[in-house]
Amino acid sequence: MGLRGGKFSYTQNGNQIHYTLNGVLWITDVTFSGTIDWDYGTGATAAALAVSGTATDPGRLQATWNNVEPRALATIGGQIGGRPVSATMYAP
Repeated sequence: MGLRGGKFSYTQNGNQIHYTLNGVLWITDVTFSGTIDWDYGTGATAAALAVSGTATDPGRLQATWNNVEPRALATIGGQIGGRPVSATMYAP
């Protein structure tokens, strides 16, 4: 994952896995906190994240993707610094 700081935990109920992120650093000076829900049976994944740190304005992002689809795309939306964000990228 490239985790540089913070903590995450998860719980599982059947095919459903619920991740909780607290101050996770994937890149320097930007933290992510929130949840990721993954159904490993279908691949459906949804994230709701708060973003903060010295290298970004604070904000909230939502993302959805399917991690079992070949070349799946993630759809991302929300706000950073009060400005709307909308993007599509290859799924993680």
